[in-house]
Amino acid sequence: DGFLCPITCMVMRDPVMCTGDGHTYERHAIAHWLEMNKTSPLTGSSMERWDLVPNHAVRKAIAELQLELPSEEELQSSFGVPGDDGGQGASSSSVVQGGPAEKRVYNEDGIYVFASLRRSLYSLDATVHVWKAKKLCMPSKVATSAVESTWESSMKAQVTCMKALDRGRVVVSGSRDKMLRVWNVPKGGVDSAHLKQEAALQGHTDWVNCLDVDGREEVVVTGGRDTKVIVWDTLKWYAKHTMKTQDYVNCVAFDRVRDKFFVSGGNDWKVLLWDSQTFRQSLEFSGHTYALKCCAVDPVSASWVVTSGDDSKLCVWSPESNKCLVEIEGAGGDYNESINCCSISSDGHVVACGLANKRIALWDTRTWKLLQKLDGHKSGVEDLCFVPGFSNKKLISVDGRSLRSWSCKSSDWSCDHTVTAHAIACCEMASY
Repeated sequence: DGFLCPITCMVMRDPVMCTGDGHTYERHAIAHWLEMNKTSPLTGSSMERWDLVPNHAVRKAIAELQLELPSEEELQSSFGVPGDDGGQGASSSSVVQGGPAEKRVYNEDGIYVFASLRRSLYSLDATVHVWKAKKLCMPSKVATSAVESTWESSMKAQVTCMKALDRGRVVVSGSRDKMLRVWNVPKGGVDSAHLKQEAALQGHTDWVNCLDVDGREEVVVTGGRDTKVIVWDTLKWYAKHTMKTQDYVNCVAFDRVRDKFFVSGGNDWKVLLWDSQTFRQSLEFSGHTYALKCCAVDPVSASWVVTSGDDSKLCVWSPESNKCLVEIEGAGGDYNESINCCSISSDGHVVACGLANKRIALWDTRTWKLLQKLDGHKSGVEDLCFVPGFSNKKLISVDGRSLRSWSCKSSDWSCDHTVTAHAIACCEMASY
Protein backbone atom coordinates (compact mmCIF):
# COMPACT_ATOMS: atom_id res chain seq x y z
CA ASP A 1 0.00 0.00 0.00
CA GLY A 2 2.93 2.34 0.58
CA PHE A 3 3.59 2.32 -3.18
CA LEU A 4 0.02 3.32 -4.13
CA CYS A 5 -0.91 6.94 -4.69
CA PRO A 6 -3.73 7.95 -2.27
CA ILE A 7 -5.44 9.82 -5.13
CA THR A 8 -5.18 7.41 -8.07
CA CYS A 9 -4.95 4.19 -5.96
CA MET A 10 -2.33 2.99 -8.48
CA VAL A 11 1.37 2.22 -8.21
CA MET A 12 3.22 5.53 -8.52
CA ARG A 13 5.27 6.23 -11.65
CA ASP A 14 6.71 9.55 -10.37
CA PRO A 15 6.33 9.66 -6.55
CA VAL A 16 6.74 13.03 -4.86
CA MET A 17 6.37 14.12 -1.26
CA CYS A 18 4.12 17.10 -0.67
CA THR A 19 5.75 19.32 1.96
CA GLY A 20 2.32 20.64 3.00
CA ASP A 21 1.27 17.37 4.64
CA GLY A 22 4.33 15.10 4.41
CA HIS A 23 2.59 12.40 2.33
CA THR A 24 3.73 10.90 -0.97
CA TYR A 25 1.61 11.06 -4.14
CA GLU A 26 1.79 10.60 -7.90
CA ARG A 27 3.22 13.91 -9.18
CA HIS A 28 0.57 14.72 -11.81
CA ALA A 29 -2.26 13.62 -9.50
CA ILE A 30 -1.29 15.84 -6.56
CA ALA A 31 -0.46 18.73 -8.90
CA HIS A 32 -3.91 18.41 -10.48
CA TRP A 33 -5.50 18.29 -7.01
CA LEU A 34 -3.66 21.38 -5.78
CA GLU A 35 -4.73 23.38 -8.81
CA MET A 36 -8.32 23.21 -7.51
CA ASN A 37 -7.88 22.69 -3.75
CA LYS A 38 -5.88 24.22 -0.93
CA THR A 39 -6.27 21.29 1.44
CA SER A 40 -4.52 17.94 1.87
CA PRO A 41 -6.33 15.11 0.04
CA LEU A 42 -5.54 12.79 2.98
CA THR A 43 -5.89 14.90 6.13
CA GLY A 44 -8.12 17.73 4.90
CA SER A 45 -5.83 20.26 6.60
CA SER A 46 -5.15 23.61 4.96
CA MET A 47 -2.09 23.81 2.69
CA GLU A 48 -1.54 27.43 1.70
CA ARG A 49 2.20 26.79 1.19
CA TRP A 50 3.61 23.59 -0.29
CA ASP A 51 6.23 22.15 -2.59
CA LEU A 52 6.65 18.80 -4.36
CA VAL A 53 9.90 16.97 -3.63
CA PRO A 54 10.89 13.80 -5.57
CA ASN A 55 10.76 10.72 -3.33
CA HIS A 56 13.74 8.80 -4.72
CA ALA A 57 13.57 6.11 -2.04
CA VAL A 58 10.01 5.10 -2.98
CA ARG A 59 10.78 5.30 -6.70
CA LYS A 60 13.83 3.05 -6.30
CA ALA A 61 11.89 0.56 -4.15
CA ILE A 62 9.14 0.32 -6.78
CA ALA A 63 11.72 -0.30 -9.49
CA GLU A 64 13.56 -2.95 -7.45
CA LEU A 65 10.34 -4.84 -6.74
CA GLN A 66 9.50 -4.67 -10.47
CA LEU A 67 5.91 -3.67 -9.75
CA GLU A 68 3.64 -3.22 -12.74
CA LEU A 69 3.16 0.47 -13.40
CA PRO A 70 -0.07 1.96 -14.77
CA SER A 71 -0.02 3.29 -18.31
CA GLU A 72 -0.09 7.04 -18.86
CA GLU A 73 -3.66 6.73 -20.17
CA GLU A 74 -4.81 4.90 -17.02
CA LEU A 75 -3.00 7.41 -14.83
CA GLN A 76 -4.50 10.44 -16.54
CA SER A 77 -8.05 9.06 -16.66
CA SER A 78 -7.88 8.33 -12.92
CA PHE A 79 -7.92 12.06 -12.13
CA GLY A 80 -10.03 13.34 -15.00
CA VAL A 81 -7.44 14.23 -17.63
CA PRO A 82 -7.98 13.08 -21.24
CA GLY A 83 -5.62 10.34 -22.41
CA ASP A 84 -3.29 10.20 -25.37
CA ASP A 85 -4.76 8.72 -28.52
CA GLY A 86 -1.24 7.79 -29.61
CA GLY A 87 -1.45 10.16 -32.56
CA GLN A 88 -4.02 8.00 -34.40
CA GLY A 89 -6.19 10.10 -36.65
CA ALA A 90 -4.38 13.33 -35.80
CA SER A 91 -3.53 15.56 -38.72
CA SER A 92 -0.88 17.49 -36.82
CA SER A 93 0.75 17.70 -33.41
CA SER A 94 -1.54 18.99 -30.67
CA VAL A 95 -1.41 19.75 -26.94
CA VAL A 96 -3.36 18.06 -24.16
CA GLN A 97 -3.64 19.71 -20.76
CA GLY A 98 -2.46 17.21 -18.15
CA GLY A 99 -1.22 18.70 -14.90
CA PRO A 100 1.59 21.25 -14.69
CA ALA A 101 3.24 20.25 -17.98
CA GLU A 102 1.78 20.10 -21.47
CA LYS A 103 1.60 16.70 -23.08
CA ARG A 104 2.00 16.67 -26.84
CA VAL A 105 0.38 14.23 -29.22
CA TYR A 106 2.45 13.62 -32.34
CA ASN A 107 1.46 12.71 -35.86
CA GLU A 108 3.92 10.11 -37.11
CA ASP A 109 3.75 11.39 -40.69
CA GLY A 110 4.84 14.86 -39.58
CA ILE A 111 8.02 13.93 -37.70
CA TYR A 112 11.31 14.77 -39.45
CA VAL A 113 15.00 14.10 -38.88
CA PHE A 114 17.53 16.89 -39.48
CA ALA A 115 21.23 16.03 -39.83
CA SER A 116 24.19 18.23 -40.74
CA LEU A 117 26.81 16.98 -43.18
CA ARG A 118 29.44 18.14 -45.64
CA ARG A 119 29.30 17.88 -49.45
CA SER A 120 32.31 15.60 -49.46
CA LEU A 121 34.90 14.37 -47.00
CA TYR A 122 37.40 17.13 -47.90
CA SER A 123 34.89 19.90 -48.60
CA LEU A 124 34.13 22.81 -46.30
CA ASP A 125 30.65 23.21 -47.80
CA ALA A 126 28.19 22.21 -45.07
CA THR A 127 24.45 21.71 -45.36
CA VAL A 128 21.60 19.97 -43.56
CA HIS A 129 19.46 17.20 -45.00
CA VAL A 130 15.96 16.38 -43.83
CA TRP A 131 14.32 12.94 -43.83
CA LYS A 132 10.92 11.72 -42.70
CA ALA A 133 11.42 9.81 -39.47
CA LYS A 134 8.77 7.27 -40.48
CA LYS A 135 10.87 6.18 -43.46
CA LEU A 136 14.06 5.89 -41.43
CA CYS A 137 12.27 3.79 -38.82
CA MET A 138 11.31 1.15 -41.37
CA PRO A 139 13.54 -1.87 -42.10
CA SER A 140 16.37 -1.18 -44.54
CA LYS A 141 14.76 -3.21 -47.31
CA VAL A 142 11.63 -1.06 -47.18
CA ALA A 143 12.88 2.39 -46.22
CA THR A 144 14.28 4.98 -48.54
CA SER A 145 17.02 7.46 -47.71
CA ALA A 146 15.61 10.04 -50.11
CA VAL A 147 16.04 13.56 -48.80
CA GLU A 148 12.82 15.51 -48.23
CA SER A 149 14.51 18.89 -48.11
CA THR A 150 17.85 20.68 -47.63
CA TRP A 151 19.14 24.04 -46.48
CA GLU A 152 18.66 26.76 -49.09
CA SER A 153 22.41 27.00 -49.62
CA SER A 154 25.58 25.52 -48.24
CA MET A 155 27.86 27.22 -45.71
CA LYS A 156 31.63 27.33 -45.43
CA ALA A 157 31.52 25.99 -41.88
CA GLN A 158 30.33 22.83 -40.16
CA VAL A 159 26.97 22.94 -38.40
CA THR A 160 27.65 21.88 -34.80
CA CYS A 161 24.18 21.99 -33.21
CA MET A 162 20.50 22.34 -34.11
CA LYS A 163 17.14 22.71 -32.39
CA ALA A 164 13.65 22.79 -33.86
CA LEU A 165 11.07 25.26 -32.56
CA ASP A 166 7.88 23.37 -33.31
CA ARG A 167 5.44 26.19 -32.64
CA GLY A 168 7.59 28.83 -34.26
CA ARG A 169 8.08 26.66 -37.37
CA VAL A 170 11.81 27.40 -37.47
CA VAL A 171 15.03 25.45 -37.06
CA VAL A 172 17.94 27.14 -35.27
CA SER A 173 21.53 26.09 -36.01
CA GLY A 174 24.95 26.98 -34.62
CA SER A 175 28.14 26.55 -36.62
CA ARG A 176 31.88 26.96 -36.62
CA ASP A 177 31.67 30.29 -38.42
CA LYS A 178 30.51 31.84 -35.08
CA MET A 179 26.97 32.37 -36.39
CA LEU A 180 23.54 31.43 -35.11
CA ARG A 181 21.17 30.92 -38.03
CA VAL A 182 17.39 30.74 -38.14
CA TRP A 183 15.77 28.68 -40.91
CA ASN A 184 12.13 29.08 -41.84
CA VAL A 185 9.96 26.00 -42.36
CA PRO A 186 7.30 26.72 -45.02
CA LYS A 187 3.65 26.28 -44.09
CA GLY A 188 3.49 23.43 -46.52
CA GLY A 189 6.01 21.54 -44.39
CA VAL A 190 9.57 20.50 -45.05
CA ASP A 191 8.59 18.68 -48.24
CA SER A 192 9.50 21.93 -50.01
CA ALA A 193 12.79 21.84 -51.88
CA HIS A 194 14.70 24.09 -49.47
CA LEU A 195 14.43 25.67 -46.05
CA LYS A 196 15.11 29.39 -46.35
CA GLN A 197 17.38 31.34 -44.02
CA GLU A 198 15.44 33.87 -41.99
CA ALA A 199 18.26 35.38 -39.92
CA ALA A 200 22.02 35.13 -39.32
CA LEU A 201 22.91 36.36 -35.84
CA GLN A 202 26.30 37.52 -34.60
CA GLY A 203 27.28 37.43 -30.94
CA HIS A 204 29.83 34.68 -30.46
CA THR A 205 33.47 35.30 -31.32
CA ASP A 206 34.36 31.63 -31.77
CA TRP A 207 32.62 28.38 -32.65
CA VAL A 208 29.04 27.92 -31.45
CA ASN A 209 29.23 24.53 -29.74
CA CYS A 210 25.72 23.96 -28.39
CA LEU A 211 22.21 25.36 -28.07
CA ASP A 212 18.84 24.60 -26.51
CA VAL A 213 15.37 26.18 -26.37
CA ASP A 214 13.10 26.72 -23.36
CA GLY A 215 9.72 25.01 -22.96
CA ARG A 216 7.72 28.03 -24.13
CA GLU A 217 10.11 28.54 -27.05
CA GLU A 218 10.59 32.18 -26.06
CA VAL A 219 14.39 32.06 -25.70
CA VAL A 220 17.29 30.09 -27.15
CA VAL A 221 20.52 29.65 -25.19
CA THR A 222 23.85 29.05 -26.94
CA GLY A 223 27.32 28.18 -25.66
CA GLY A 224 30.63 28.48 -27.47
CA ARG A 225 34.40 28.23 -27.52
CA ASP A 226 34.53 31.93 -26.63
CA THR A 227 33.43 30.91 -23.07
CA LYS A 228 30.14 32.78 -23.54
CA VAL A 229 26.59 31.70 -22.79
CA ILE A 230 24.20 33.89 -24.80
CA VAL A 231 20.42 34.13 -24.36
CA TRP A 232 18.52 34.98 -27.58
CA ASP A 233 14.98 36.34 -27.83
CA THR A 234 13.03 34.23 -30.36
CA LEU A 235 10.39 36.88 -31.07
CA LYS A 236 12.73 39.52 -32.49
CA TRP A 237 15.88 37.37 -32.68
CA TYR A 238 18.41 39.42 -30.76
CA ALA A 239 20.89 38.70 -27.95
CA LYS A 240 19.16 39.78 -24.74
CA HIS A 241 21.81 38.61 -22.28
CA THR A 242 25.43 37.39 -22.29
CA MET A 243 27.19 35.50 -19.50
CA LYS A 244 30.90 34.64 -19.27
CA THR A 245 32.26 31.34 -17.97
CA GLN A 246 35.83 30.20 -17.30
CA ASP A 247 36.34 27.94 -20.32
CA TYR A 248 34.77 26.49 -23.48
CA VAL A 249 31.03 25.81 -23.13
CA ASN A 250 30.24 22.41 -24.68
CA CYS A 251 26.64 21.75 -23.65
CA VAL A 252 23.47 23.49 -22.47
CA ALA A 253 20.06 22.10 -21.48
CA PHE A 254 16.78 23.71 -20.36
CA ASP A 255 14.27 22.75 -17.72
CA ARG A 256 11.38 22.49 -20.20
CA VAL A 257 8.82 21.50 -17.56
CA ARG A 258 8.72 24.59 -15.34
CA ASP A 259 11.18 26.85 -17.19
CA LYS A 260 12.92 27.69 -13.91
CA PHE A 261 16.53 26.98 -14.89
CA PHE A 262 18.98 25.80 -17.49
CA VAL A 263 22.37 24.14 -17.10
CA SER A 264 25.68 24.44 -18.92
CA GLY A 265 28.92 22.47 -18.88
CA GLY A 266 32.32 22.78 -20.47
CA ASN A 267 36.07 22.43 -20.21
CA ASP A 268 36.18 23.80 -16.66
CA TRP A 269 34.74 20.45 -15.40
CA LYS A 270 31.83 22.27 -13.71
CA VAL A 271 28.06 22.02 -14.15
CA LEU A 272 26.56 25.49 -13.83
CA LEU A 273 22.86 26.03 -13.09
CA TRP A 274 21.37 29.35 -14.26
CA ASP A 275 18.10 31.03 -13.26
CA SER A 276 15.84 31.31 -16.33
CA GLN A 277 14.36 34.62 -15.18
CA THR A 278 17.40 36.55 -13.98
CA PHE A 279 20.03 34.69 -16.09
CA ARG A 280 22.30 34.60 -13.06
CA GLN A 281 24.20 31.54 -11.89
CA SER A 282 22.36 29.98 -8.96
CA LEU A 283 24.23 26.70 -8.37
CA GLU A 284 27.49 24.97 -9.26
CA PHE A 285 27.98 21.20 -9.27
CA SER A 286 31.50 19.82 -8.93
CA GLY A 287 32.48 16.18 -9.33
CA HIS A 288 33.68 15.66 -12.87
CA THR A 289 37.42 15.31 -13.44
CA TYR A 290 37.62 16.23 -17.15
CA ALA A 291 35.70 18.33 -19.65
CA LEU A 292 31.93 17.96 -19.86
CA LYS A 293 30.47 17.17 -23.27
CA CYS A 294 26.77 16.63 -22.66
CA CYS A 295 23.93 17.38 -20.26
CA ALA A 296 20.16 16.84 -20.19
CA VAL A 297 17.27 17.69 -17.85
CA ASP A 298 14.55 15.21 -16.85
CA PRO A 299 11.64 15.99 -19.25
CA VAL A 300 8.95 14.71 -16.86
CA SER A 301 9.57 16.59 -13.61
CA ALA A 302 12.86 18.48 -14.10
CA SER A 303 13.90 17.02 -10.73
CA TRP A 304 17.27 15.72 -11.94
CA VAL A 305 20.00 16.57 -14.41
CA VAL A 306 22.34 14.08 -16.08
CA THR A 307 25.87 15.07 -17.19
CA SER A 308 28.88 13.33 -18.68
CA GLY A 309 32.02 13.87 -20.73
CA ASP A 310 35.67 13.00 -21.14
CA ASP A 311 36.02 11.46 -17.65
CA SER A 312 33.70 8.57 -18.68
CA LYS A 313 31.59 9.34 -15.62
CA LEU A 314 27.78 9.58 -15.66
CA CYS A 315 26.49 11.89 -12.92
CA VAL A 316 22.92 12.65 -11.87
CA TRP A 317 22.33 15.88 -9.95
CA SER A 318 19.40 17.29 -7.98
CA PRO A 319 18.79 21.02 -8.64
CA GLU A 320 16.67 21.17 -5.47
CA SER A 321 19.07 19.60 -2.96
CA ASN A 322 22.31 20.59 -4.76
CA LYS A 323 23.54 17.01 -4.38
CA CYS A 324 24.87 14.28 -6.66
CA LEU A 325 22.21 11.54 -6.62
CA VAL A 326 24.05 8.99 -8.77
CA GLU A 327 27.66 8.66 -9.91
CA ILE A 328 28.58 5.89 -12.34
CA GLU A 329 32.30 5.44 -12.98
CA GLY A 330 33.40 3.97 -16.31
CA ALA A 331 30.05 4.54 -18.03
CA GLY A 332 31.94 5.19 -21.27
CA GLY A 333 33.15 1.60 -21.61
CA ASP A 334 35.85 -0.79 -20.46
CA TYR A 335 38.66 1.68 -21.18
CA ASN A 336 36.96 4.75 -19.66
CA GLU A 337 36.45 6.40 -23.02
CA SER A 338 34.57 9.66 -23.49
CA ILE A 339 30.80 10.01 -23.47
CA ASN A 340 30.08 12.41 -26.35
CA CYS A 341 26.33 12.95 -26.09
CA CYS A 342 23.22 11.99 -24.15
CA SER A 343 19.45 12.14 -24.48
CA ILE A 344 16.52 11.32 -22.19
CA SER A 345 13.37 9.60 -23.44
CA SER A 346 10.13 11.58 -23.19
CA ASP A 347 8.85 9.36 -20.36
CA GLY A 348 12.07 9.92 -18.40
CA HIS A 349 12.75 6.19 -18.08
CA VAL A 350 15.78 5.80 -20.35
CA VAL A 351 19.00 7.77 -20.82
CA ALA A 352 20.88 7.07 -24.06
CA CYS A 353 24.61 7.88 -24.14
CA GLY A 354 26.70 8.07 -27.31
CA LEU A 355 30.19 6.75 -26.63
CA ALA A 356 33.58 7.34 -28.20
CA ASN A 357 34.00 3.56 -28.45
CA LYS A 358 31.34 3.45 -31.24
CA ARG A 359 28.58 2.20 -28.96
CA ILE A 360 25.33 3.54 -27.52
CA ALA A 361 24.66 2.76 -23.84
CA LEU A 362 21.07 2.71 -22.57
CA TRP A 363 20.44 3.26 -18.83
CA ASP A 364 17.27 2.66 -16.80
CA THR A 365 16.71 5.85 -14.77
CA ARG A 366 14.62 4.02 -12.15
CA THR A 367 17.53 1.82 -11.04
CA TRP A 368 20.44 3.40 -12.97
CA LYS A 369 21.41 -0.01 -14.28
CA LEU A 370 22.67 -0.62 -17.82
CA LEU A 371 19.86 -1.89 -20.06
CA GLN A 372 21.75 -2.59 -23.28
CA LYS A 373 24.72 -1.56 -25.44
CA LEU A 374 24.05 -0.98 -29.13
CA ASP A 375 26.77 -1.87 -31.63
CA GLY A 376 26.94 -0.93 -35.30
CA HIS A 377 28.50 2.51 -35.61
CA LYS A 378 31.86 2.69 -37.38
CA SER A 379 33.24 5.56 -35.30
CA GLY A 380 32.42 7.46 -32.12
CA VAL A 381 28.76 8.44 -31.71
CA GLU A 382 28.61 12.25 -32.01
CA ASP A 383 24.91 12.96 -31.38
CA LEU A 384 21.62 11.17 -30.73
CA CYS A 385 17.99 11.89 -29.87
CA PHE A 386 14.80 9.97 -29.15
CA VAL A 387 12.03 10.20 -31.75
CA PRO A 388 9.19 12.35 -30.30
CA GLY A 389 5.88 10.57 -29.81
CA PHE A 390 7.48 7.14 -29.36
CA SER A 391 8.47 7.42 -25.68
CA ASN A 392 11.63 5.31 -25.23
CA LYS A 393 11.11 3.04 -28.25
CA LYS A 394 12.81 4.83 -31.17
CA LEU A 395 16.19 6.55 -31.42
CA ILE A 396 18.27 8.37 -34.06
CA SER A 397 22.09 8.58 -33.84
CA VAL A 398 24.99 9.86 -35.96
CA ASP A 399 28.68 8.93 -35.90
CA GLY A 400 30.33 11.27 -38.43
CA ARG A 401 30.01 8.74 -41.25
CA SER A 402 26.41 7.60 -41.00
CA LEU A 403 22.98 8.20 -39.51
CA ARG A 404 21.23 5.23 -37.92
CA SER A 405 17.68 4.68 -36.70
CA TRP A 406 16.99 2.23 -33.86
CA SER A 407 13.81 0.73 -32.44
CA CYS A 408 12.96 -1.32 -29.37
CA LYS A 409 10.78 -4.41 -29.64
CA SER A 410 10.21 -6.68 -26.64
CA SER A 411 12.95 -4.88 -24.66
CA ASP A 412 15.53 -5.59 -27.39
CA TRP A 413 16.99 -2.78 -29.51
CA SER A 414 18.03 -3.19 -33.14
CA CYS A 415 19.11 -0.94 -36.02
CA ASP A 416 16.33 -0.37 -38.59
CA HIS A 417 18.05 1.77 -41.18
CA THR A 418 21.41 3.34 -42.02
CA VAL A 419 22.14 6.40 -44.16
CA THR A 420 25.78 6.81 -45.18
CA ALA A 421 27.14 10.33 -45.69
CA HIS A 422 30.22 12.50 -45.16
CA ALA A 423 31.04 14.12 -41.83
CA ILE A 424 27.63 14.03 -40.13
CA ALA A 425 28.02 16.17 -37.02
CA CYS A 426 24.62 16.47 -35.32
CA CYS A 427 20.98 15.49 -35.58
CA GLU A 428 17.64 16.84 -34.40
CA MET A 429 13.97 15.83 -34.49
CA ALA A 430 11.00 18.06 -35.31
CA SER A 431 7.24 17.71 -35.74
CA TYR A 432 5.36 19.91 -38.25
